[in-house]
Amino acid sequence: MRVEIVVPPRVAVGAPVPITLRIANAGERPIELHLQGRTIVFDLTVRRGAAVVWRRLEGESVPAILQIRMLAPGEVLELKETWDQQVGPGDYSVSGEIPTDGAPLRAGPVPLTISG
Repeated sequence: MRVEIVVPPRVAVGAPVPITLRIANAGERPIELHLQGRTIVFDLTVRRGAAVVWRRLEGESVPAILQIRMLAPGEVLELKETWDQQVGPGDYSVSGEIPTDGAPLRAGPVPLTISG
């Protein structure tokens, strides 16, 4: 299984930032995922250095619903969000986390430059 996060390398100040978390079954057998939420719960975090500037699930509660999802060989599950950033120009990093019934699936951090 491969978990990755995809963001554009550079966006303008104030422009929306599309963010995609991908879970891919790179193996030859189906994978059973135990995910949380009626709609799959996932978190995204944007940092500038060590400081968190945005977190998708900030202040949200995660429903105690377990969703079992099978991924066939070669299948990719994509979880998408748009960050409506209102930050200054600079270098940021984006990471993602998908809670499971065990250890969360994590991706990143990947770099993101906000240009003025």
